[in-house]
Amino acid sequence: DYCYSDTFATAFWLGKGVSVSMVNCYTMWYTGYDKPEVCIWCDGKFDSYVSGIRCDFAVSRNVPSFTLLHAEPGGKGVLTNSIVPAAKLSAA
Repeated sequence: DYCYSDTFATAFWLGKGVSVSMVNCYTMWYTGYDKPEVCIWCDGKFDSYVSGIRCDFAVSRNVPSFTLLHAEPGGKGVLTNSIVPAAKLSAA
């Protein structure tokens, strides 16, 4: 319960076959790097439990931001109650 990632690009990286439980985690971006901001990167299926994660993206920069990226289809994970106070929203 509670984890923090001081990040420049990807906050939490889950390797293939890795299943974790993250509750009340926090990450923020405050740098000027021109890389996408990724809260959770998943190399395989997303089979983790993530609840209450807070992603403070640097909305002033013109880079894409993702809460969960790169997960393979078929995972049985749960991502619930995420907090993204300054979300960059776009229509797909």
